[in-house]
Amino acid sequence: MLFCGIEKVSLNDYPEKISCVLFTAGCNFFCPYCHNPSAVKICKESLIDEEYIFHFINKRKFLYDGVVLSGGEPTIQDDIVDICRRIKALGFKIKLDTNGSRPETIEQLLTDKLVDYVAMDIKASVDIHSYRKFTAEPDIVSSIKNSVSLIMDKAPDYEFRTTCVKPFINKTVIESISLSIKDAKKYTLQKFNSYALEILDKNFIKDNNHMIEKEGISELVNVACSNVKQCGESLSL
Repeated sequence: MLFCGIEKVSLNDYPEKISCVLFTAGCNFFCPYCHNPSAVKICKESLIDEEYIFHFINKRKFLYDGVVLSGGEPTIQDDIVDICRRIKALGFKIKLDTNGSRPETIEQLLTDKLVDYVAMDIKASVDIHSYRKFTAEPDIVSSIKNSVSLIMDKAPDYEFRTTCVKPFINKTVIESISLSIKDAKKYTLQKFNSYALEILDKNFIKDNNHMIEKEGISELVNVACSNVKQCGESLSL
């Protein structure tokens, strides 16, 4: 697997667990506000040896409750199933962060009981016009819908997430998204951090027109809460 970063200790990424976060290299989406651009493009100089990763987490088994696989997009890695098997063999729970573009991979991970928590990002209304702003993936709408269904049916624990940033998100969009995940256990609306040091498209943050302030996020939560079992807000970074 192509790893490009480690967050050694996190108290926030895996709910109610102390974890480390492993960032995989490469992504099939191009979200302009992405706060981890170094993980989007594969740069050989930044890759971390896989055996070093396992040596690192094995030495800290006493510290971590779980391991988070994030990115980039972990499910585009061909060997993700094998990697999860190795992590599980060390006794860790695994949380997967995903954009939902590979339902067949998500299904295998869930069927084989290799992930314990799935956090899936939903970028916009689940229609081809909206998602073409983020990816050129073929059949992306059916992939997103299939992933939502699989996660709600099979994941031991899960949440869906949306980063709230203009011009992509407004009340109408949140209403549409929340209906597409109707009765989901948890939906988190993330406030975009305009002070992030790294953004995939630096032109995107030249002004503040993309920001949705806290009061606006609260209004969006109110829109979504009638369609899901739990809706809350958090800072995206």
